[in-house]
Amino acid sequence: MIKFIVAPGHGYTFRPLRDAQEAGIPVPAQLTNYRKLFDAKSVPPGIWAFCDIERLAVWELGLAGEIARLMRERGWPVINDPARAAARYELLLRLHQAGFNHFRAWRAEDGIPDARFPVFLRIESNHKRPVSDLIKSRKALAAAIEEQRQRGVPLRGMLIVEYAAEPIAPGVFRKYGAYRFGDRIVADHMVHDVVWAAKYGDLKAWTNERFAEEAAYVRDNPHAEALMRAFTIAGIEYGRADYGLIDGEVQVWEINTNPALPSHDPKKNPRSRREALLMAREQRFEALAALDRRVERPRLELTSEMLDAYRTRQDAESPDMVRE
Repeated sequence: MIKFIVAPGHGYTFRPLRDAQEAGIPVPAQLTNYRKLFDAKSVPPGIWAFCDIERLAVWELGLAGEIARLMRERGWPVINDPARAAARYELLLRLHQAGFNHFRAWRAEDGIPDARFPVFLRIESNHKRPVSDLIKSRKALAAAIEEQRQRGVPLRGMLIVEYAAEPIAPGVFRKYGAYRFGDRIVADHMVHDVVWAAKYGDLKAWTNERFAEEAAYVRDNPHAEALMRAFTIAGIEYGRADYGLIDGEVQVWEINTNPALPSHDPKKNPRSRREALLMAREQRFEALAALDRRVERPRLELTSEMLDAYRTRQDAESPDMVRE
């Protein structure tokens, strides 16, 4: 059984798996959250997958890393080891340093970088759209950062990212989404949009030809080798890469370690897209099942100086979590 750990309040991404289990499909997945894990005195054996790496505060990441260390020492399989898996900034830094990505990112708190414009601003810990439009000069970047401050947005956690996209047709942008499940890459879907920050898509940007291209993408998985290299650089064994092609080269924009696992809802998608989405769903289920294996060992006691100190700080009568 694979035990996925998410940030409290972010288990909605696994709803399709719960729906499948309720429908009688044998999906080897269980869900918990970090609050429950940190409070647990012991945990059962299994394959433990640490998700939401980018949403964890530094002290939470330390506790998660400590628990992962204890699991590794017991010989349990650990997916997305918090001490090794890269969140967004470190991911972009590693990919650029490895020569994989050709664009760069900086922390806004470090000042105005020697960037290749245009750039944009985004928050490191969430998966929403960027917080700025494209910024075309150093002066405009300084003004955009100051505007965020005036709005009450701290610079800590804000990134400056070089623009790396190209339209596939005038005014049409494409995003690819592919998952990694251990040693498998699953090509899942495309998004077509009429804005450069392609995320949710726009039906106006789709054509019959693009529906056919998506089906071929899901079937042929053409970027699997490059994506496996990107995931390996990132130290991430489970997640979804959102990426594009620049001059034919894969450029990874982010890897989400708690990605939505979309269901196939015929009411929400055109008929011409349903075959591709059904194929992608089946491939995700197969890859998840292949990731599972039996772990026959006793329960693990979660005790160490760090974990014991954390629990000592907690008030059993209060629902609040005392932070480091």
